[in-house]
This record gives sequence, structure tokens and C-alpha cells, in this order.
Amino acid sequence: RAAFDHDLEAAVNATDVDGSSLSLYALRIQGFGDLRERYGQGRADSVLQRVALMLLAQAGLADRVYRYADDEFAVLAPDAAPEAAAERGALLRRVAGRAIHHGAEAGGGSSASLSIGIASCRAGDCSAAGLVAAARAALETGPTAPGDRGAQPAD
Repeated sequence: RAAFDHDLEAAVNATDVDGSSLSLYALRIQGFGDLRERYGQGRADSVLQRVALMLLAQAGLADRVYRYADDEFAVLAPDAAPEAAAERGALLRRVAGRAIHHGAEAGGGSSASLSIGIASCRAGDCSAAGLVAAARAALETGPTAPGDRGAQPAD
């Protein structure tokens, strides 16, 4: 988390220096506690690892992926245009949703799903606290992708 806070500050400062934009993707595994109860800590850890690996595989060269909290990840995307953020967020949601499904499928499926919140800013209107607050607010109200096959309701 300390690395995230440091890197976010640096990325926000860079937008002012070079006039670039910045996007932050906040992702939460909904139902993670239930998944851990149903399948055990080992399977839950496996789901976290799969989600992290899929996010890393989809990250751009300058992007950074962080474990933000127990059931949350953050992807910091420097120089990511706000116009493309929603499309990119949909891709991240799909691939991470597949990781949730595959991580739990040996036990018969999962009711876990993935929520995502996206916030973007441009040079001059960017603050670390504002970007995190906007991404977290969007996470609370944003789209949810079921973990089962990334598109269908979970069994």
C-alpha cells in the first residue's frame, strides 16, 4: 500500500509536469469472504493470485498493479486517456472475472463477482486524494461482473 501511495503521488505530479492524463482502476472481489469460508484460505489465496496475474498480463508497459486491501486491487495507468478508460476497465473486469471463476471452479463454482470503479484526470485537475475518492465512489456504484464465466450469473 505504501508503494501505491508513493507511486500515485509521483504520477499525479507527473501529469502537471508533462501535461499527461492519469487513470485509476479500483477493483473489488465481491463475496471474497464467502469464497474463503466455502473453499478455505488456500483456494481464496489462489483466486487472489490469479486475479493479480491476469491484471499484470493486461497492464500496459507503464501501468502498475497493486493489492490495495484484503479483497481489492488497484491499477494505476499513467498517460491513460480518460476517453479510453471505460473500455480498458471493461477488459480488466472481464479478465479478472475469469480469474475468480477459474480459481473457484474446482469446488463447484463461486458466487464471487468483481466490481470496478474508474477515475481519470488530466494535468491541472489531478490530485491523489481526489482520484482515489472518485475511483472508490465509482467502485461503490459502478458495474459488477459476475465471477462465473465473466458474463453469466454465478450458480
